Amino acid sequence: VFASGENGKGTYEVTAKTKLQKISGVKIEAIADERLPKKGPGRSDSGNFVLSELELYWAPASDPEKRTKVNLEKAQADFSQKDYAVASAVNGQARNNNDGWAIAPQFGQSHEAIFEVKKPFGDGKPILLTFQLRQEYQDGKHSLGRFRLSITADAKPVDFGVPETVAEILEIAAAERSSEQKKRLLTFFKDFDPKLKALKAALKEAQKERPMDAKLNQLQNQLKLASNPLPMDPGLRELRRAAELSAKQMKDPRLTAAQDLAWALINSPAFLFNH
Repeated sequence: VFASGENGKGTYEVTAKTKLQKISGVKIEAIADERLPKKGPGRSDSGNFVLSELELYWAPASDPEKRTKVNLEKAQADFSQKDYAVASAVNGQARNNNDGWAIAPQFGQSHEAIFEVKKPFGDGKPILLTFQLRQEYQDGKHSLGRFRLSITADAKPVDFGVPETVAEILEIAAAERSSEQKKRLLTFFKDFDPKLKALKAALKEAQKERPMDAKLNQLQNQLKLASNPLPMDPGLRELRRAAELSAKQMKDPRLTAAQDLAWALINSPAFLFNH
């Protein structure tokens, strides 16, 4: 599809009919073209684009109004601009959200992205597929200029093969490839190589914190409890208080004598009788 007419925010909608069974993946190719600024593949002055959101719906060909949204996941691209990863094109956020798939600074080159279908669909009966390419970048200029949509029913993980642009680089002798071509090859294989993906997944799993051993957790709790200070014995507390009072009295003999005299008078029947 080649886009023409007024450039701005909006949604491209493409509808197609298929009888394919168990559709498992979608590919979108952003294709460079001489008719676009800087050969595109976007319509902005730089040739960039921002695909804010890719949405896919299906409906029975006999009942086009009965549409079902398809959940897309596990996005991959041969290249993504920094802070504009291809995964953000299927995160459910399009309007008023300046993210999506973009390709700066690799303008003037074709790029592609693939997405897996979370729950494959299609039973061989005719269905209608509706692709909606939402482009809501703030300046209203970053729409796609030329693109192609494909689907597959291959078993997951989905693999659409090597992109045409990568295949062209592979045809060049290794010693004759430019630094930019080498970088692009490395970026592609980092994202698409299944063995590297498996190794990364294994590393991530190995780096997870191991759960606390139940016996060790029990011993640590017991140690914490044993480390707490013991509460003071009530009898000892009373004796210490008495000792502190006695120490104060020893420093003032006259006070002690007055207290003794008051005690004697209070306990004297004759004194109490006369007063």
